[in-house]
Amino acid sequence: MSSPLKRKRSAASSSRDPSTSLVAAPIRQGQSSVHALADGPSPTRAELEKCVGRLSATMLQLEALVHRLPDASPRAVLSELSAPAQSSSSQPAEGNSDSRKASELSCSSCADLQQRVRELEAREAAHEKEKEAWAAFKQWWLRSLAKKERSNRQRSPKSSPIAAVLGKSSSPRRQRTSTLSAFNKLDPASREIWIQAGIVDGPSSSSQLDANINEPVPGPSAREVPTVGGESGPSEPILPVAGARRDVGWIDSTPVRSRIQRRTMIAHDCPDCASFYSHLNELRPNNPGDAERNACSRHRTTHARPATPEGYWNIGFPTTQDAELINDSARKARPPR
Repeated sequence: MSSPLKRKRSAASSSRDPSTSLVAAPIRQGQSSVHALADGPSPTRAELEKCVGRLSATMLQLEALVHRLPDASPRAVLSELSAPAQSSSSQPAEGNSDSRKASELSCSSCADLQQRVRELEAREAAHEKEKEAWAAFKQWWLRSLAKKERSNRQRSPKSSPIAAVLGKSSSPRRQRTSTLSAFNKLDPASREIWIQAGIVDGPSSSSQLDANINEPVPGPSAREVPTVGGESGPSEPILPVAGARRDVGWIDSTPVRSRIQRRTMIAHDCPDCASFYSHLNELRPNNPGDAERNACSRHRTTHARPATPEGYWNIGFPTTQDAELINDSARKARPPR
């Protein structure tokens, strides 16, 4: 027996498809006759023949319907297939696409970084090569300088301070001539300093130098300085003496830049130089090393000049007698020319 649900489904399907309704009608008739035979009393021969006739008619109708249907395409041979794993929703698919894009981007960035690393390695190799070349050039340059210095020493075995003062010259004779010309322009005290420093030989150049340069005459002390403007008249200019501390004022002018003139400067008259040399030796003349320190001094020290006599500039409109007295006193106080 068929359930009511199955009968409803079969009725709904027959109502939807008209082609199947034609086939289902005789089938239902045959089924009803079979059910009637099964439920009723034992069938007779005539009833069985009728059922067989209906079944044969139903078979003929089914064959006719089968021939009417269009030919179906031949089925391919079935084989085992592994279906790809599909995502349950669209959101994970979007996530997978984003991950694929990120992987592609990361791969491109990795390629760029690898290219950059290769470029940096090439630059590092070039830098190392340049560094080695520069080190080789530096060694060659130092060797050439040392070779040049050795050749210069062999050419001039005895180095004199003249080269340091006057620089390089073409010949020793020209160097001596330039040194003597500079020596002749100096005052006696400066010449003595040059002789003590060893720049010029005193006995050998005595014929070419001025007289009275062998023994320097020290200047008078502060107590022996005559009063300027007195009756005795002006005295000779006082030259500063190395190592003698004077009570008169001193004046430091601008440092001289000439190498030759720096040899004539006296260092002990400068307070800064005196404080510098005080820890080496006492500031007394003719001490060991005084000539060398005087020769290398960079200061020029001079004494304060004598002041103008009192009333020298009192020029007004006095009487004739006062004018004569003023002129007479000024004439006496005026230094000789």
